[in-house]
Amino acid sequence: MTYEEACAACDAVAAAERADARIDPICYSRVLDRGAQSERAIAFFHGFTNCPQQFAELGQRFFDAGFNVYIPRLPGHGMKDKMTTALADYTGDDLTAAAAAAADVAAGLGSRAHVAGISLGGVLAAWVGDQRPIACATAISPFMGIARVPAWANAGLGVVLDALPNLFVWWDPRAGAENPATPSYAYARYPTHMLAAQLRISATLRSSAKDRRARACVSGLFVNAHDPAVNNRISAELYDRWAQRGNRVVRRTLDAGRLPHDIVDNSAGRLPVETIYPSLLEFVEGADALASS
Repeated sequence: MTYEEACAACDAVAAAERADARIDPICYSRVLDRGAQSERAIAFFHGFTNCPQQFAELGQRFFDAGFNVYIPRLPGHGMKDKMTTALADYTGDDLTAAAAAAADVAAGLGSRAHVAGISLGGVLAAWVGDQRPIACATAISPFMGIARVPAWANAGLGVVLDALPNLFVWWDPRAGAENPATPSYAYARYPTHMLAAQLRISATLRSSAKDRRARACVSGLFVNAHDPAVNNRISAELYDRWAQRGNRVVRRTLDAGRLPHDIVDNSAGRLPVETIYPSLLEFVEGADALASS
């Protein structure tokens, strides 16, 4: 995709979002670019039930560091009605198709294209890195499995949840819609079929990595040492397999105390962003240097 084609694709997305009165304007997809193709560009994938606003501050830091930046809204996310059932209308294939389209945009915005994402977005970043010959794919705290649940059980859970009716579950059943940990632009509940879709993508990635390499020049894994939600061991197993296949793999474990799962969204003003954001930027820039060497 050329720079002009990438801009046209972004303009088309923006027009469609503005025309849909259901979408919260703060959750529109966003582009930070210099009016020309840069040496480096990155697409950021937000987390499950969140929206592009999650990466607003971090995206600006990457732009200030020289990247063109694209932050797409994933399917079903970012509606004004935070009790919407829109996510029930989409599948894992819809998510991976959106991630692939965003990677194409990044390839037009920069000579070296990167993708990165957190949680669901981390799974999608890993998937893009598996499928596309981009410079680097960075998974930040990817949801490859539930914390303290072994890989085989997570894979089985994905199958079971997919076979059962699609239910909406509160992130915090005690707080329900009033969950103080949920940003105002995010949803406080999620559909079980979409959770299952993430577990299936994770299982597929781990299975395929036994036999073949990922296509990204560099595969990056950035995790929170004390993540309360996701299973870092499962993620490590995937990147171990890619390294064994001959992929260039870079990793970093952030140990900055008992942080929440979401180490990107600072809407509550409680994250040590001056520790986290520079570390993420340094990590991606290091991966970029490796990819260009």
